Amino acid sequence: MIVSSDLDVLKMFEIHNSREINLYVTTTNAVPCHTVHVSETVTVSSQSSEDEISFSDSDDVYGLTSEDEACVPSVGENLRKSTCNTAASPSVEVHGGDDFSDFESNDDVEYNPSSDDSSEGEGEGKDKSTSRVFEYNLYGEEYHAREGDKIVLKSGQLFENVDKFREVLRDYTIQQGCSIIREKNEKARVTAHCADSSCMWRIHASPLPDGVTYMIKTYRGEHTCVRLQSNSNANSSWIAKKLGEAIRTNPDIKVDAMQTHLQQTYGIEASRMQLYRAKRRALDEIEGKHGSSYTMLPMYASEIRRTNPGSLVKIECQRPSLLMNPLFKRIFIAFEALFKGFKAGCRPFIGIDGCHLKGPYGGVLLAAVSLDGNNGLFPIAVGVVESENRDSWGFFLQNLNTVIGAHSSEVPWTFMSDQQKGLDRVIVETFPEATHRRCCRHICANMRSKFPGMLVRKYFWRAARAYNEIDFRETMDRLREVSADAHTWLMKVPVASWSRHAFDTRLKNDHVTNNLTESFNNWVGSLRGKPILTMLEGVRSKIMCRIRERFAKGCSWEGIVTENIKKKLVKIVAASRQCTIFFAGGMEFEVKDGEGVSYVVNLGSKKCVCNSWEISGLPCKHAAAAISYMRGNIEEYCDVAFTNEKYIAAHQNILHPINDPKMWKKDGVLGDPIQPPPLKRLPGRPRKNRRREPDEDVGGIRQGRQAHSLKCKICQEWGHNRRTCQRAPVRGKGHGRGATNVTPPTSTGGSLHGSQVIGSQCFTHGSQVTGYVSDIPKHGNAW
Repeated sequence: MIVSSDLDVLKMFEIHNSREINLYVTTTNAVPCHTVHVSETVTVSSQSSEDEISFSDSDDVYGLTSEDEACVPSVGENLRKSTCNTAASPSVEVHGGDDFSDFESNDDVEYNPSSDDSSEGEGEGKDKSTSRVFEYNLYGEEYHAREGDKIVLKSGQLFENVDKFREVLRDYTIQQGCSIIREKNEKARVTAHCADSSCMWRIHASPLPDGVTYMIKTYRGEHTCVRLQSNSNANSSWIAKKLGEAIRTNPDIKVDAMQTHLQQTYGIEASRMQLYRAKRRALDEIEGKHGSSYTMLPMYASEIRRTNPGSLVKIECQRPSLLMNPLFKRIFIAFEALFKGFKAGCRPFIGIDGCHLKGPYGGVLLAAVSLDGNNGLFPIAVGVVESENRDSWGFFLQNLNTVIGAHSSEVPWTFMSDQQKGLDRVIVETFPEATHRRCCRHICANMRSKFPGMLVRKYFWRAARAYNEIDFRETMDRLREVSADAHTWLMKVPVASWSRHAFDTRLKNDHVTNNLTESFNNWVGSLRGKPILTMLEGVRSKIMCRIRERFAKGCSWEGIVTENIKKKLVKIVAASRQCTIFFAGGMEFEVKDGEGVSYVVNLGSKKCVCNSWEISGLPCKHAAAAISYMRGNIEEYCDVAFTNEKYIAAHQNILHPINDPKMWKKDGVLGDPIQPPPLKRLPGRPRKNRRREPDEDVGGIRQGRQAHSLKCKICQEWGHNRRTCQRAPVRGKGHGRGATNVTPPTSTGGSLHGSQVIGSQCFTHGSQVTGYVSDIPKHGNAW
């Protein structure tokens, strides 16, 4: 064998792997071509020295079968090819240093050999590496196929390893619609034949001498059997892998669309349960699993503190016993860019609400949302708790008080809610000077259930939207005439919490519903069924992009007020054309509207007797008529909260991006790994759509008539039957089998009422405590 370079030495060891080689090499100028066989000693003479190459056989550690030995190329033939290629190789010329400027490295380009490599011209072959020519001339061609291409198998194909070969063989059987029997399915060899005895198809593959690379040694015939419509190899794991990109693009893809894709692309049919499982597997791979997401929450908190300094993240856990890892209970997240922007450019008006999560572990997503100068949603903080109760709302509002603090101006905070249980008392305890409004839509729904009637609902909304006390009293008197009981029931609700005329005029906000939080819940609706970490990251990403978009828009706006306020002013000016103006002098006017009612307007103090200007912060139609009479700019009479300057101040802070979870550092995270809360699983299929109110219309869907006499025999409630009941029977009231022996379950979701909680784990920012607060047993569910 000719040894003329380092590559020839490497070839020799690669060919004669696991064999003893005695090599004596001296410098030679020319060596004739020789054919060398195994177990043969050859002495090569030259002009200057002698080369003695000795080979000795050893046991075959691979245990090749007759089929394997038949496919191994002749060593002498390969050596002859290698020697001739070496002898024919041209000499290398070294040029000057100036030519190095044209050098281009191909280190980042993956070499993909193909069958065309061996048939290329002589000029192209000169530039190829000797090792590559040796590899594919010696054994065969590596298998390459793109996704969706037809798989063609043949003898001599190479695969990375046995797993790659098994994967391709599995795809091939599904493509051909056949069933195979694997005689041998080991790491050392894989042999299979068609399950149909009349079909002669057969394949055999085994590793090369390196022990990893797999090669098809025997491949016989094409399938002559009948094609199968269903294939056991096409299970949910295979479907999840093949449809992974489609599910990533459209996570809400229907199973019918998945079935159509499989039928058109692979020609197979799968059951609906297989498709459901495949979709779940693919989503777990894309979004992460629900249970493992809780373990990464401490690292997520640490990453938020690193990328967004000044932000507050608190995780509260509970440890039922010292022998158990802590169980997740609650989390609160507030980014510095959000609560600083809220205090700089938003009115002190906060809507709070929660929406149920759709994952297997349940929970409620709480949110605090405000309004910017363009009347757009401005999230302040979010949190995930076990349920809506006094303890969870206390945890959320106490941390919210930490980031926003006491009111910085003379205007106190104003909270809008949906009358959640225990929330009134928590707000009073956490924000003593704050005012509390209640959503009129929920008040109306409660009143309609007790006092139905169109006039009752009509007068309620007229009283809620009354800007002055006179209109309010007039409307309430009419309500008393229609239903005295409804009037008495409504007057028990504090008027300052639902009627506009009693609102604080310093707030400049006339909202009577909590639609801002409902809109936020709908905005993040697609994320509520994802794992908790994916959901929180999705919310953060959406808010981050929204802030940047709005900041760019605000910088491009011209004028004094924002765009949505300008649209409102256009409508107000159009309505003011029906008014008659009487100028009194100075800045005072008497304006008579289309109904003949006169109102006194003072442009200097920005007041109108109708009280709309003082409450909303925008000029009413009476004031707009007076401003038009004075040839003034109506934008100059709007409150400062609606200016572009305030809008930009709210969105000028940057919510910094966060790296992918794979790049998070685990260093510095204290405490034991957090486990998910107790699993919640109600009977029946999990609900994806929220429960709508009885009077709430469903857009685009025609609702059929439903009998109101539908009553459950288990829980004794209306609106469903015992088959769809998701509550436990009530003692002494159920008529179902065994109902009297079953008691209602206690509250779950991570809260152990009446028990002792040991340890609590908190992760905070800055100088806050990080790690376990205490391992000493304490009573109660909150710390």
